[in-house]
Amino acid sequence: MTLFARFKLPLLDIWAGAIAALVFYAEYVGYGASIGSKLPGLGQTGNALGTVMVFGAVLVCGIGSLFNRGVILSGTRSASTMVFVSWLDIASQWSDVSNRMSMVSTGTVVMLLVASALQLLGTHGWIRKKIASAPVALTKGFMYASAVSIMAGLVQKQLAGCIESNMPLTFVIFVGSVAIGVLLPWACEKSEISKPFAALGLPVAVIAAWATFAWLQSSFSTQGLSHCNTLGSSGLQWDAFVQHMPFGPYAGKAFNEVDLRVLALAVVFGLALGIVLLIESLTALESMNIGPDNTVGVVESDWARQMRISAAVNLASSVVGLACSSLSTSRSKLLTQAGGSSRLASFSHGLSLIAIAVIALPWMAKIPVIAIGVALALVAIQMIDAKMVNLIWQPGYRADAARESLWSVWWFWSVVLIGAFTEWPILALIVATGLFCLLSKLSPKASRKRL
Repeated sequence: MTLFARFKLPLLDIWAGAIAALVFYAEYVGYGASIGSKLPGLGQTGNALGTVMVFGAVLVCGIGSLFNRGVILSGTRSASTMVFVSWLDIASQWSDVSNRMSMVSTGTVVMLLVASALQLLGTHGWIRKKIASAPVALTKGFMYASAVSIMAGLVQKQLAGCIESNMPLTFVIFVGSVAIGVLLPWACEKSEISKPFAALGLPVAVIAAWATFAWLQSSFSTQGLSHCNTLGSSGLQWDAFVQHMPFGPYAGKAFNEVDLRVLALAVVFGLALGIVLLIESLTALESMNIGPDNTVGVVESDWARQMRISAAVNLASSVVGLACSSLSTSRSKLLTQAGGSSRLASFSHGLSLIAIAVIALPWMAKIPVIAIGVALALVAIQMIDAKMVNLIWQPGYRADAARESLWSVWWFWSVVLIGAFTEWPILALIVATGLFCLLSKLSPKASRKRL
């Protein structure tokens, strides 16, 4: 290999990481807004703090990737974020008012510690086989229920003020931008030349919503505009993050009975979060085996190592109060399409995200909440993948559908409906899995294990 080629490869990896950071920037901001909206008593500062929690987790993932083999990206993902947000919501209600934020921060550490420990179960082949052989109807039903929860929270938190201010215009901007985010990748997939640009659907849609809102902002009523404005002038507010760290200068009040109850709740949510992180990471690894095109190099013999690194990343994140993270197929594939060929690309992704946030700080605060809503909606839509359509919906809705396909559809919608009524997708997965296991023992033909 020539000196030029040796120099060129690291540059390509750095470039690929930066491109991936640009593409997924809006998605990360959306996750940060979801988390920040549930942080108690912080108001606009909560959005800034939530974004720091997500960006910091991605940076820790980038550092952890230096111990990986192959090209793989980790970060905050939708299903696990829903569990995280549910924890923040319940913990805020259960905590004592005078000690709420401190208690929530401490409980978050406990939750992530438990989830990290549970992730280590993914190093055992038996657990990996169990999750890999789990009925697709249940796991995909959980992902779809998470998507429904994201959409419900989106309408409640991000679009409510805009709808109150100007309902028709809000739906025009929202639906039009989401349509761009859906149709652009579909159009790009039609050609080999344009296929690498398919991942630009989400950032282009967010930019479209941003530009349209800025152009038509005067059409929104003054009364509702206060709730349909921008992410806020708070930016990232690193000082606020340091102030509210679990072991920061303002933490550490004495525990009482209420606080102990919150910590017990944190353990329960930690178990639930650990299960979701296992599902997210192991399904990602399953889909990233080396294929004919060698797009993403993750061999099955390396899965245990990947799970240990993922657990260590969440452990490190818990200590400083960051968000949770898991492995991601779509982000890893984009990284390789952009030219990434080594773990340096993943490391560059984490550093580039922070660099972009620092450089774009004056503009970041001007992102409209409706654009954040568009990003979250597209994240939810992207959770409806080809496997869900090909293995559940199409076979189950045919006139000559087999009994197995019909049962698959019933189990799928059972998870979705339980998740919609309880507003906890993870609870829906646990309940449906319990019923499935019970019926499989009582009536194997009714449950159809291999759905």
